[in-house]
Amino acid sequence: MSVHFSLIKVSDLVLVNHDGEIKEGKRAINKAAFAIHSRIHLHKPEINAVAHAHSVYGRTWSTLGRFLDPITQDACTFYENQVIYDVYKGVVADCNEGDDIAGLLADKATVILQNHGLLSAGKSVESAAWLFILMDKCCKSQILAEAVGKPKIIPHDVAVKARTYIANEVTMFANFQPLYNMILSKQADFLD
Repeated sequence: MSVHFSLIKVSDLVLVNHDGEIKEGKRAINKAAFAIHSRIHLHKPEINAVAHAHSVYGRTWSTLGRFLDPITQDACTFYENQVIYDVYKGVVADCNEGDDIAGLLADKATVILQNHGLLSAGKSVESAAWLFILMDKCCKSQILAEAVGKPKIIPHDVAVKARTYIANEVTMFANFQPLYNMILSKQADFLD
C-alpha cells in the first residue's frame, strides 16, 4: 500500500540494495524510482541522497527543455550546476535510463528531466532536499518573471561568485535546518 508523501514516517522507508532486494523495511519499492535512484547511487558513491518529485513548477519548467537562468541570487545556485536529460520515453522502466541520468549528472548537482520533473543530488539528505526545494522555487520564479517580461540575467562572474557562496554543503545544510525544525515542531511523528 502506498503512503502519501506528507504522511511518510521513518518506519515507512526501505533500504534496498543495487539489485532491488529490500534489506530493511516492509514497503514495496517504486520500480521507476529504483531505476533512477539506485543507478545514481551505484555510479556516484559520493552522493548520499537523491531527491526527485513531480512538483508543479518543476514539471512545468521541464517541458521547456531549458536551463534555469541566473536571474536571482537563489537561481545562481544552479548556474552551470544543472543538466537536462532531454529524453522522455515514458515512465522509467529499466535501469539503463538510470545509468544514462547518472552519467549525465557527472559533476553537477541537479537534473531537469525533460517532460518529467526535477532531480537533485547531494552529499547529505539536507543538501539534496534543499537543492530540490530551491530549484522548484526558482522554476516558479522564472515562470512568473517570464510571464510579465524578460528577466535581466546576472553576469557570469557575479553568478559564479554567488553560486560559490550558496551552493556548498555547509550553506545548503544551514538553509535546510529551519524547514526541518518547522516540520519537526508540527509533525514530530514523522520520526516514528
